[in-house]
Amino acid sequence: MNIITEIVNSCHLFQDSLIANVNKVPWILYFDICAICLNIVLGVVFSSFNNFKTNQCKVYQLMIFSAIASSLTDLLSAIVSTIWVGKDHIVLNYLIHMAHFFVQITIPALYALFAFLIINDEKISAKQWWVIIIPFSIVVIGILFTPFCGFEFYIDDQGYHRGMGQTVNYLSAFFYLLVCLYEIIKNKRLLNKQQLCALVFYTVFTLTLCLVQLFFYRFLLQEIGISFSLFFIFLTLQNPLEFIDANTGSFNRNLFEKIVKINLNRKKNFSVIALKVGGIAYVNEKAGSDGGNAILKSIANYLKSLDRKNTVYHFFGPQFVILVEGIKDATDYVNTILSKFDLPWFVNQNSYTLSVNMNVVKYPSHVHCLKDVLGIIDYNASSFDPHNTNSATFGNSSYVAQRHRTETIKAAITDAISKKSFEIHYQPIFDVSKQVYSSCEALCRLYTPSMGYIPPDEFIHLAEQSGEIGMLGEIVVEQVCSFIQRFHPEQYGVNKFHINLSPAQCDDISIVSRFLNIIDSFNVPHSMINFEITETVASKKFTSLNRIMDVFNETNIRFSLDDYGTGYSNIANVMNYPYSVIKLDKSIVWAAEKSHKSAISLKYTMAMIHELKMSILAEGVETEKQATMLAENGCDYFQGFFYSKPIRGELFLDVVKNNRVAALEQKQ
Repeated sequence: MNIITEIVNSCHLFQDSLIANVNKVPWILYFDICAICLNIVLGVVFSSFNNFKTNQCKVYQLMIFSAIASSLTDLLSAIVSTIWVGKDHIVLNYLIHMAHFFVQITIPALYALFAFLIINDEKISAKQWWVIIIPFSIVVIGILFTPFCGFEFYIDDQGYHRGMGQTVNYLSAFFYLLVCLYEIIKNKRLLNKQQLCALVFYTVFTLTLCLVQLFFYRFLLQEIGISFSLFFIFLTLQNPLEFIDANTGSFNRNLFEKIVKINLNRKKNFSVIALKVGGIAYVNEKAGSDGGNAILKSIANYLKSLDRKNTVYHFFGPQFVILVEGIKDATDYVNTILSKFDLPWFVNQNSYTLSVNMNVVKYPSHVHCLKDVLGIIDYNASSFDPHNTNSATFGNSSYVAQRHRTETIKAAITDAISKKSFEIHYQPIFDVSKQVYSSCEALCRLYTPSMGYIPPDEFIHLAEQSGEIGMLGEIVVEQVCSFIQRFHPEQYGVNKFHINLSPAQCDDISIVSRFLNIIDSFNVPHSMINFEITETVASKKFTSLNRIMDVFNETNIRFSLDDYGTGYSNIANVMNYPYSVIKLDKSIVWAAEKSHKSAISLKYTMAMIHELKMSILAEGVETEKQATMLAENGCDYFQGFFYSKPIRGELFLDVVKNNRVAALEQKQ
């Protein structure tokens, strides 16, 4: 009882002393009081949302708590140093002031950490850690030695006196803010507009307040400035609503990607269950969008109820993802979900039968990076058949293997472009009237030691996706022209080289000047170049294609229509573009050999092409019987394995020099 009485009496004494001496405080305290209120409100609001578990969120939360502690200790130190003067209260004065300086220097250090995490996408380098730790350690050592040397401040009978350490504190804060500003400017391309504006605002605003506080120390502006800056960050960078799906109350894809990145960086085991629900469209049709949203919310709540340690994310429409952290087996969850979807779901007392398809993958067993994880989720959504029964796939090793193959090929393309290491193979084209090889098709090949030769259908498509097809096209033209200049194949009767154009190139008018510059740099006659356009490309009616063809034709470079007969508005393509050669697809050549009707169709097709003053080249000629049939119908050129497969340049020269036919040589 005596202890309690003493505490109550001390509080009364402090209250009386505060009332009597508050007007003697030399600092303006209202700013600190406002800062305390604002920081507490901000801390309560931010903490009321679910824990997002990202490093960025954790550091921001520490910044709020540090700001609360800083503004409280700042206010207390201002009051105590005025009211409790003298040796009797010197220990309390020192403790409160030292606590304030400690939390005060913590805020800029935490902000630097926060900025680095945003710039580096939740990661921080060893160098950046040292940038944070060294100034912080210097200031903390100064604070600890203050009672012995007065580094930060000293207190005597006359009261509180500032020490040189406070200038060091401000310089440390300036250092943190200037480093952050440098990193922001240096890495501005990695930040979106909102992140860039928020970080620059916080940094510049806080720098300005530090300068004002340094020279006008009576106005305690620093704490209220920090509070406003934290509030601005809350609205722009740390708004919890950006991570929550409005319809279901679950977390969204943005947070999922952040959490997965953190787990990958820490090499923490986890499993992902990707779900696609079927039947939601029917619910929307019968119960309206409110009914559809209600059933999605029911599904989300059910998935959350399976295990509160798991995190449920709603991606888009009927897509959900469950993140199971650790090595826990997801099989039980999957079986429980499948059983649940065997039962009806209810909305407004109406029952609906829904289906679900799930894909389950583990890190590191099945996936190795964020792209793998997102790829599985997207694959699960795109491959979903709403008419199928409930199903679940574990691992999906075929998709993961294909994903890794794709990434490997992309890297090989980039490497081959930088080294110009693509190979060009040449497939001879036989002139029926002259009975010699008069031209060839130049085919790009990509070889890697680990994968061997990669099919063109794979790497050409990926080069288009990555935007590298332009550079690849230039390399092909350059290598063909170099081959012509070096070996002069025209002396063996080869006077035309067919080069394929990709869909992306057919809509890029700049290829005209780029390709002509390359051709002319090797002094190759324009008449020796022929560009091939597939019928699929021609059917898309690219806006620039007519102009590209007209300009090239003016320079004596001709065009062929490849894959004619594959079903893309054949006659229209022939009529609309200035082709000199029509290449019959192997499918109609082979069909004519097996079907009388197909043979008649081929005969009149070839007659029509000749009437249009265009030459005919048949692809896929693999037998002597096919060659004879095509020759009887007036075909001008043959290309196919009967004559030669695509071969390296040296072997190609040997074939055309000696007019060798592969099939006839094999018979001999």
